[in-house]
Amino acid sequence: MCNLIRTTLIAMAASAFLAASATAAGLQLEPVGSVNLEMHSTGIVDNQRITGTFMGGTITLGDGQGTVQGCIEDGYVSEKGNIEFDLRCHVTMDDGAVLLMSYAGVIVQTPTFWDALLGEGASPGNGISYWVSRKKMSTTSEKYSWVNDYIIVGDGQFLKGPSEAGPGQVVYDLYRIKQ
Repeated sequence: MCNLIRTTLIAMAASAFLAASATAAGLQLEPVGSVNLEMHSTGIVDNQRITGTFMGGTITLGDGQGTVQGCIEDGYVSEKGNIEFDLRCHVTMDDGAVLLMSYAGVIVQTPTFWDALLGEGASPGNGISYWVSRKKMSTTSEKYSWVNDYIIVGDGQFLKGPSEAGPGQVVYDLYRIKQ
Protein backbone atom coordinates (compact mmCIF):
# COMPACT_ATOMS: atom_id res chain seq x y z
CA MET A 1 0.00 0.00 0.00
CA CYS A 2 2.88 2.35 0.86
CA ASN A 3 4.48 1.68 -2.53
CA LEU A 4 1.19 2.45 -4.31
CA ILE A 5 0.86 5.77 -2.50
CA ARG A 6 4.53 6.64 -3.18
CA THR A 7 4.17 5.72 -6.88
CA THR A 8 0.98 7.78 -7.14
CA LEU A 9 2.64 10.80 -5.49
CA ILE A 10 5.69 10.51 -7.77
CA ALA A 11 3.42 10.28 -10.83
CA MET A 12 1.45 13.33 -9.70
CA ALA A 13 4.64 15.29 -9.07
CA ALA A 14 6.04 14.30 -12.47
CA SER A 15 2.79 15.34 -14.18
CA ALA A 16 2.84 18.70 -12.41
CA PHE A 17 6.48 19.21 -13.37
CA LEU A 18 5.82 18.39 -17.04
CA ALA A 19 2.78 20.67 -17.14
CA ALA A 20 4.79 23.52 -15.61
CA SER A 21 7.68 22.91 -18.02
CA ALA A 22 5.36 22.95 -21.02
CA THR A 23 3.82 26.21 -19.85
CA ALA A 24 7.23 27.78 -19.25
CA ALA A 25 8.44 26.60 -22.65
CA GLY A 26 5.46 28.42 -24.18
CA LEU A 27 6.63 31.83 -22.95
CA GLN A 28 8.16 34.05 -25.59
CA LEU A 29 9.81 37.44 -25.47
CA GLU A 30 8.84 39.90 -28.19
CA PRO A 31 10.99 43.04 -28.63
CA VAL A 32 8.95 46.21 -28.00
CA GLY A 33 11.46 49.00 -27.45
CA SER A 34 14.13 50.46 -25.22
CA VAL A 35 14.68 52.82 -22.30
CA ASN A 36 17.63 55.16 -21.84
CA LEU A 37 17.68 56.97 -18.47
CA GLU A 38 19.94 59.73 -17.15
CA MET A 39 21.14 58.92 -13.62
CA HIS A 40 21.68 62.20 -11.78
CA SER A 41 22.35 61.11 -8.23
CA THR A 42 22.75 58.08 -6.05
CA GLY A 43 23.42 57.68 -2.38
CA ILE A 44 23.57 55.32 0.55
CA VAL A 45 20.70 55.75 3.01
CA ASP A 46 21.99 53.28 5.62
CA ASN A 47 24.35 50.30 5.63
CA GLN A 48 22.64 48.51 2.73
CA ARG A 49 19.84 50.74 1.42
CA ILE A 50 20.40 53.03 -1.55
CA THR A 51 18.42 55.67 -3.41
CA GLY A 52 18.83 57.44 -6.72
CA THR A 53 17.25 60.03 -9.00
CA PHE A 54 16.89 59.74 -12.76
CA MET A 55 15.93 63.09 -14.27
CA GLY A 56 15.46 62.65 -17.98
CA GLY A 57 15.74 60.05 -20.66
CA THR A 58 13.89 58.50 -23.54
CA ILE A 59 11.66 55.51 -24.15
CA THR A 60 10.74 53.76 -27.38
CA LEU A 61 7.58 51.63 -27.39
CA GLY A 62 6.61 50.03 -30.68
CA ASP A 63 6.60 52.81 -33.27
CA GLY A 64 6.38 55.65 -30.74
CA GLN A 65 8.64 57.69 -28.53
CA GLY A 66 8.43 59.27 -25.12
CA THR A 67 10.39 61.32 -22.63
CA VAL A 68 11.14 60.05 -19.15
CA GLN A 69 10.52 63.09 -16.96
CA GLY A 70 11.90 61.58 -13.77
CA CYS A 71 12.27 58.48 -11.61
CA ILE A 72 13.13 57.78 -8.01
CA GLU A 73 14.81 54.58 -6.87
CA ASP A 74 14.61 52.62 -3.64
CA GLY A 75 17.29 49.95 -3.62
CA TYR A 76 19.04 47.46 -1.41
CA VAL A 77 22.52 45.96 -1.62
CA SER A 78 22.50 42.42 -0.24
CA GLU A 79 25.34 40.90 1.77
CA LYS A 80 26.44 39.09 -1.41
CA GLY A 81 26.56 42.42 -3.27
CA ASN A 82 23.47 41.92 -5.44
CA ILE A 83 21.51 45.10 -5.98
CA GLU A 84 17.72 44.84 -5.75
CA PHE A 85 15.92 47.96 -6.93
CA ASP A 86 12.45 49.42 -7.30
CA LEU A 87 11.70 52.55 -9.38
CA ARG A 88 8.69 54.68 -10.29
CA CYS A 89 8.96 56.85 -13.42
CA HIS A 90 6.77 59.55 -14.95
CA VAL A 91 6.81 59.37 -18.76
CA THR A 92 5.23 61.67 -21.37
CA MET A 93 4.57 59.93 -24.68
CA ASP A 94 4.56 61.52 -28.13
CA ASP A 95 0.75 61.69 -28.17
CA GLY A 96 0.88 63.77 -24.94
CA ALA A 97 -0.35 60.93 -22.75
CA VAL A 98 1.21 60.19 -19.42
CA LEU A 99 2.57 56.74 -18.73
CA LEU A 100 3.53 55.40 -15.30
CA MET A 101 6.41 52.96 -15.48
CA SER A 102 6.98 51.00 -12.28
CA TYR A 103 9.76 48.50 -12.23
CA ALA A 104 11.76 46.26 -9.96
CA GLY A 105 14.76 44.09 -10.66
CA VAL A 106 18.15 42.79 -9.68
CA ILE A 107 21.76 43.28 -10.68
CA VAL A 108 24.05 40.36 -9.89
CA GLN A 109 27.52 41.83 -9.99
CA THR A 110 31.02 40.49 -10.50
CA PRO A 111 34.06 41.65 -8.48
CA THR A 112 34.77 44.40 -11.07
CA PHE A 113 31.27 45.96 -10.87
CA TRP A 114 32.04 49.09 -8.84
CA ASP A 115 35.15 49.95 -10.84
CA ALA A 116 33.19 49.53 -14.10
CA LEU A 117 30.16 51.47 -12.80
CA LEU A 118 32.28 54.42 -11.70
CA GLY A 119 34.60 54.19 -14.72
CA GLU A 120 33.60 53.57 -18.33
CA GLY A 121 30.36 51.81 -17.39
CA ALA A 122 29.21 48.29 -16.52
CA SER A 123 27.38 45.84 -18.76
CA PRO A 124 26.68 42.11 -18.86
CA GLY A 125 30.12 40.51 -19.07
CA ASN A 126 31.82 43.67 -17.77
CA GLY A 127 31.04 43.90 -14.05
CA ILE A 128 27.56 42.42 -14.34
CA SER A 129 26.69 38.72 -14.36
CA TYR A 130 22.93 39.19 -14.63
CA TRP A 131 20.66 42.25 -14.83
CA VAL A 132 16.93 42.05 -15.45
CA SER A 133 13.81 43.96 -14.41
CA ARG A 134 10.05 43.55 -14.53
CA LYS A 135 8.34 46.70 -15.78
CA LYS A 136 4.63 47.39 -15.39
CA MET A 137 3.30 50.30 -17.42
CA SER A 138 -0.05 52.06 -17.23
CA THR A 139 -1.62 54.70 -19.47
CA THR A 140 -4.98 55.94 -20.77
CA SER A 141 -3.51 56.55 -24.25
CA GLU A 142 -5.29 54.58 -26.96
CA LYS A 143 -2.05 54.33 -28.94
CA TYR A 144 -0.15 52.76 -26.03
CA SER A 145 -2.98 50.98 -24.24
CA TRP A 146 -1.43 47.61 -25.09
CA VAL A 147 1.22 48.20 -22.37
CA ASN A 148 -1.54 47.96 -19.73
CA ASP A 149 -1.99 44.26 -20.54
CA TYR A 150 1.59 43.01 -20.56
CA ILE A 151 4.51 42.53 -18.27
CA ILE A 152 7.52 44.10 -19.89
CA VAL A 153 10.94 42.59 -19.26
CA GLY A 154 13.86 44.99 -19.15
CA ASP A 155 17.13 43.39 -20.23
CA GLY A 156 19.86 45.60 -18.76
CA GLN A 157 22.49 46.61 -21.33
CA PHE A 158 24.59 49.45 -19.87
CA LEU A 159 24.96 51.17 -16.50
CA LYS A 160 27.23 54.10 -15.69
CA GLY A 161 27.18 56.13 -12.50
CA PRO A 162 27.01 59.92 -12.44
CA SER A 163 30.28 61.82 -12.20
CA GLU A 164 31.65 65.36 -12.34
CA ALA A 165 31.47 65.03 -16.14
CA GLY A 166 27.67 64.69 -16.03
CA PRO A 167 24.82 62.29 -15.45
CA GLY A 168 25.21 58.55 -15.61
CA GLN A 169 23.28 56.31 -17.97
CA VAL A 170 20.97 53.30 -17.65
CA VAL A 171 20.01 51.42 -20.84
CA TYR A 172 17.49 48.59 -21.22
CA ASP A 173 16.13 46.65 -24.16
CA LEU A 174 12.41 46.01 -23.61
CA TYR A 175 10.45 42.81 -24.35
CA ARG A 176 6.88 41.84 -23.66
CA ILE A 177 6.06 38.37 -22.44
CA LYS A 178 3.57 36.49 -24.58
CA GLN A 179 2.44 32.90 -24.96
